[in-house]
Amino acid sequence: MSTEKTAADVADKALDQVSGAIGAMAEAFKKIAPHAWEVMVRQQVVEGVTGALTCVVVMAVFGKLTLFFVRKLKENPNDDVPLGMGAVLAFCLAMAALVTLPGFALQVINPEYYAIKDLISVSR
Repeated sequence: MSTEKTAADVADKALDQVSGAIGAMAEAFKKIAPHAWEVMVRQQVVEGVTGALTCVVVMAVFGKLTLFFVRKLKENPNDDVPLGMGAVLAFCLAMAALVTLPGFALQVINPEYYAIKDLISVSR
């Protein structure tokens, strides 16, 4: 019997070692997967709540700023361009926050869907 190893023998041994390591990792993941899933779902709820609160604050601030500019325009119609631009910009930012609010609400309502979306995006 020869003690020489062929390339196929070396490749088979390496494949066996890699398979064993992958199997060990799979067993470890089975133990932590339920907890990781709970954390991912909870994270989606947290992101949804913080995003929604941010939208509400942005809408309140820029809505109030819009009203401020409109009042100033009524008081001093000669400054119509800068005040009008400020009012339009503040209104647009408030509306942008309003438009993004439903997406954050959906993260709170259905966090599992967004957790799966995150898993899929990470796996790509």
